[in-house]
Amino acid sequence: MKTSQTPSTSFLRIFIFICVTYAMSNSMSIAEGEGFSLRGKEILLDGKPFYPRGYIFESFINKRDDLLKYDSISEYEEYCVRSKEAQDFYFGDGNFAHNPGVDFARQWGANTLRFNLNQAALDPQNEFYSPAYVEMIQRVVKTARDKNFAVILTLFGSANKNIPEPMRNENIHIPMNTKTSLRAAVKLAELYGNDPYIMLELVNEPYGVGTIEVSWTIYIYGGVRNSGTFKGWEFVGVNTIIQAMREKGANNLIIIQGVGATFKNYPGGIVDSQNKLVYSVHPFFGDGTDPSAIDWDGNFGFMADQHPFLITAWGATLSSGWCPAFGIGKPLEFLEYLRRKNIGLMAYALDVPFSTVRDFRDNPIVPTTLGTQCTTWAGRGAGEAMRDYFLSYNYTSIDGLPSESNDGSGISVYPNPVTDNTFTIKKHFNAPAKLLLYNMMGEVVFTKQTINETTVVSDLQLASGIYLLKLESNENTKNSLKVIIN
Repeated sequence: MKTSQTPSTSFLRIFIFICVTYAMSNSMSIAEGEGFSLRGKEILLDGKPFYPRGYIFESFINKRDDLLKYDSISEYEEYCVRSKEAQDFYFGDGNFAHNPGVDFARQWGANTLRFNLNQAALDPQNEFYSPAYVEMIQRVVKTARDKNFAVILTLFGSANKNIPEPMRNENIHIPMNTKTSLRAAVKLAELYGNDPYIMLELVNEPYGVGTIEVSWTIYIYGGVRNSGTFKGWEFVGVNTIIQAMREKGANNLIIIQGVGATFKNYPGGIVDSQNKLVYSVHPFFGDGTDPSAIDWDGNFGFMADQHPFLITAWGATLSSGWCPAFGIGKPLEFLEYLRRKNIGLMAYALDVPFSTVRDFRDNPIVPTTLGTQCTTWAGRGAGEAMRDYFLSYNYTSIDGLPSESNDGSGISVYPNPVTDNTFTIKKHFNAPAKLLLYNMMGEVVFTKQTINETTVVSDLQLASGIYLLKLESNENTKNSLKVIIN
């Protein structure tokens, strides 16, 4: 028997069809053209090759309420106060309104920001779950995305020995993913699974729980250890977490780290139904006693030749002890290795003193520097080298950062590099514009209002280094260019 349809029923069906069709087409648009995607071993952003380069902010491991709770206890005061100030630094709150960390990262060449997150505070089934923490992370991400940064969100277990004991207990140091990691990852998938400019990274720096074979098996598939240091511990395999994130609707690239900072002896077997996996390690040099720490080809280079790859944390502080064994130039050699391999890099960290920066509370903020010889002073490291490395690259449109080539609508400088403190600035449009030249401290060293096509700069005595030329006008408010003074 054929049933009749009322006009309202027909309209409803048409409306549903249109909505479903739109949703499908919109989803396809994101997958194919917007945000992160993969092409073979290449990471793409908006369909173009992209090499993430940026900085880590570590202070968001901490719940703000905890920092306020324990900062009055003398043994915890330094850590809690510094961590609160580090969070303020990122946002530009309080004393840091003049130079927010999110903007400072841009000045130092970042196109991506990585945030280390508290697993327990993101796990709705954990006693330490915190809606206030979730709201803070949402503000963190929004601040970065509003500035057109790509974002990496990483599940982190407390490893810092200076963290107050109660806080360390709530987000314990773990060797591999646990049920809390699983639920925290699903929470991130729920929050950001449809943001194509965010990569989600599973547990930070996993390490062995037994033999190499046992460790890889448990890392990939999960299981309970029946002996050794972690006897009785239950671990959740990365395959299980990836599947759960996909079932929650996450379309992001997912980052998987190698066990013990290496993919040596990786047996294969990590799978993703969407084939959107990026691999990573953190190849720190160690204390110089293990030559395998600098076996970059053997630890990860071979993976980068075959798969999408990204270094999600790296630094080289001289006080760690590697320099006498490997030499003062080893960090520069490492950066050149990454350049040859086209591997992106996240530098550790903009809010941890004596890592990338001497101290984010200094004004002006200065990077750690390698100097000319090995030393154990903690203020010397590879921060300056990483900053200059980032600034030496061309960047995609997401950055608003300098480009060594001009597309015909912005500005160009010649000669560049500059050899005798004389150079010509050419703008490629007719409207009046204001030219501003910044040093790497963010200080304006030259400014000129011009309506001419070319401007010759010859009366400045600029120190050698990298500068940022910005052009402000009604037509081209975002044009900028890197200028190298030799």
